[in-house]
Amino acid sequence: MNFINGLEKLGRFALWMTISATLIVIPLGVNKSVQESARREQLARSEEQKQAAALAKEKEEEARPKRIKLDDVNPYLLSLNTSTAMGNVYFSNVSPRSGVICLSGTAGDASTGNHTESLPSCLELKAYESNIHMTVVFADSEIKKICPTNKCTLRVEDVPDRQ
Repeated sequence: MNFINGLEKLGRFALWMTISATLIVIPLGVNKSVQESARREQLARSEEQKQAAALAKEKEEEARPKRIKLDDVNPYLLSLNTSTAMGNVYFSNVSPRSGVICLSGTAGDASTGNHTESLPSCLELKAYESNIHMTVVFADSEIKKICPTNKCTLRVEDVPDRQ
């Protein structure tokens, strides 16, 4: 009987060890799987946010008007009015492109070599728009000092993009 009693105690001990191990291991495994699924969800959310940000940036780039260069609207006409300190640029956009053109002017007297720069000027162009008039504005005192005899020439160029 002693042997059966010892075997019964050993069986109960094994049973309690199995139950206690199960009660400890299962919650640890569940906790680990919950943490893993939370980590996967967080990675999926961050990936979605990155894709949304990239899509928003792409849409913003598409929404911005494209730059049109001065060479794209050739030929153009220039005139300089020293009494109003304004340069005039006339051209037509004979193309299906639309966008923004930005110009700055330089007025100078070839005999003295003096020149002055205008403020940059931008204008939004539509496709196939014609008879476009742009003005570039100079400092009144500068233009009168450099061009007292109204024999100055006007030169215009594209304004580079600033980032």
